[in-house]
Amino acid sequence: VYKRQESGSVDIDLSAHCPGGETPASVRICRPRSLLVLGAGKDAEPLVSFAHTLGWRVAVFDHRPACLENPQLQSAEALQCGEAGQAADLIDLGGMDAAIIMSHSLTGDKNYLLALANSSVGFVGLIGPPHRRDRLLSEIGEHAAKLVDRLHAPVGTRIGGRGPAAIALEVVAELQAYFSDERT
Repeated sequence: VYKRQESGSVDIDLSAHCPGGETPASVRICRPRSLLVLGAGKDAEPLVSFAHTLGWRVAVFDHRPACLENPQLQSAEALQCGEAGQAADLIDLGGMDAAIIMSHSLTGDKNYLLALANSSVGFVGLIGPPHRRDRLLSEIGEHAAKLVDRLHAPVGTRIGGRGPAAIALEVVAELQAYFSDERT
């Protein structure tokens, strides 16, 4: 039995019927989830590391070539450089399960939100406080309605702590819960 996911990739459910009427055995083979990190600053390092450790496919996009040369990001499968407004043209957004916007630039984050509003990415996370989210949604106007069921902002399951590693752990915790719910 095949179960097609929204992103177009396939998770496979297999079951075997045992002779003699025993309880059938079943297993689900799930493809790795794909995460797009939009912004390659210092706070992206632990997020990429945690996601890689969990077996997720990670791509990082940023407009700063020097940030993408960071050795701490090399566990990502793809590193792409370009302006935020080019993201939809340079990245296969249809192949992504989730995207986390963390460029810390209002203009960049606005352009990323616009690109993701017009995509099929199921989980869109935005780093930052609620007033920043509200400002960005106001700036993208009618496109904001396309994000209503997908935008998680501020992203992250609040578990306490400060700094990039703690925030990355909160983001990964929310993503893991989302991916687990998606597979049931």
